[in-house]
Amino acid sequence: MESEEESRYWEVHQELARRLDFAYTLMKMHQCDVDLLPGWTGFNMLLQGSNIPPLSKIRYLPIIDGSPSEYSTLLGDFHTTMSFLGAIGVLFRDAGLQDVLVESDIIGQGSVDGVMKGKRYNRSMHCHKVMSEVLQRLRFEAFLDCLDDEDSDQVVAVATGMLNNFQTDFFHEEINGESFLDIKETYQKFIEEESKENPTFAFWSSYLEIIQTLLCFVRAIREGDWDLHLSAMRSMLPWFFATDRVNYSRYGTAYWLEMTTLDDTHPGVINITLNRGAMQCWILTQSERSAISRECMKMAGADPCNSKRKDLDETQKAHHEKEVENVKTTLQNMVNPFEPGRTELVHLTSGLVATENVSTDPLKANHIGEERLESFITDRLFVPEPDIFATIPKVKLKTFSSMTKKVKVSSKSGADATLKSNRNLFARMLLLAQSREIDMKEVLSFCLGPFPLSLLTEMGLY
Repeated sequence: MESEEESRYWEVHQELARRLDFAYTLMKMHQCDVDLLPGWTGFNMLLQGSNIPPLSKIRYLPIIDGSPSEYSTLLGDFHTTMSFLGAIGVLFRDAGLQDVLVESDIIGQGSVDGVMKGKRYNRSMHCHKVMSEVLQRLRFEAFLDCLDDEDSDQVVAVATGMLNNFQTDFFHEEINGESFLDIKETYQKFIEEESKENPTFAFWSSYLEIIQTLLCFVRAIREGDWDLHLSAMRSMLPWFFATDRVNYSRYGTAYWLEMTTLDDTHPGVINITLNRGAMQCWILTQSERSAISRECMKMAGADPCNSKRKDLDETQKAHHEKEVENVKTTLQNMVNPFEPGRTELVHLTSGLVATENVSTDPLKANHIGEERLESFITDRLFVPEPDIFATIPKVKLKTFSSMTKKVKVSSKSGADATLKSNRNLFARMLLLAQSREIDMKEVLSFCLGPFPLSLLTEMGLY
């Protein structure tokens, strides 16, 4: 029987990416206040060095000769990432993530819905990068508290060595060194042990894991790493199934299976470039002419490259660090999810203790999604019937919002109606007031929702 490590063979290609992200966390915690490191994006830009052009290359987009209704045309990296951001919001939004980001002034109340649903890509990515960095620091601080003085000094020495050798040829020697790998292994064991005893620790560690998968996917896109792309895509699929992202569960699975067998099913076209006519048929000449035109402008000195990337700006570095500190302070004033000794799953901002169902479902989300994925591959893709387009049953995981009781009232006709906090209610009342004799002062003197918002939150909490 396969061990768990052997069965998750696709994660092998994520090893280097995960080392770099762990090194980023370690270095950010021990950075100098005078010489701040940039955020995750800027950090990886500095690692790439001259491999990244100083300016984005502007070219005509190649025309996609495909039907917009076909999944092969629509399944792009950008929309896949947006859907995955929405999946993250489903699991963690009402567990305190939304409240912490708003309370820390990272996002406004008006845009929080789009951020949590993944509709506002830039803001959503920024919020999750900041939140994950804060949680990584808090979790690593809990890890340091469990070490003796000698081991703590070793961690500081390794972090200092990486900071001193950053952007040099010795940096990769540092992250492949025995000391760094020992710290990473010990840290991973600490996470596994604490997760068994502390549901809140385990829940927010799963958040860091899902963000790690997201960052691996983004890294693969920007670095053009095909193996990492397929590996990250495979790690994303269980989360799509667990959060009922039906379209990406269905087509993402088929996409991953087709791409992993690409070498066998489509081994490539050979000797096509020997025929000039065939070359013209296969290359989109418009984008190539645009590239040549830009190179000519550069040679003539008409296209100077003077700008600097925003992520590497000193002001942006300081702003990013300030946001991280704001979120960290907010969490420390509310509920630190990695505080030892907690035996229940609690809400980050209210301290509400989750019920048994709510405690179980989010912690098993990846396991449930993995089972659904394997079942979908076996029962839908490897057999003629039912086909890929058959209905996928929803999981409907229990989250903190599932604990909110619905308040029902009966109308004159006897039908039950559920009271909801809806801003459209006021618009309807204004329309009714134009045709009926309604005293709006009298109406607004009563609570128009299932609970008084002056005393309680949307979840009915003090």
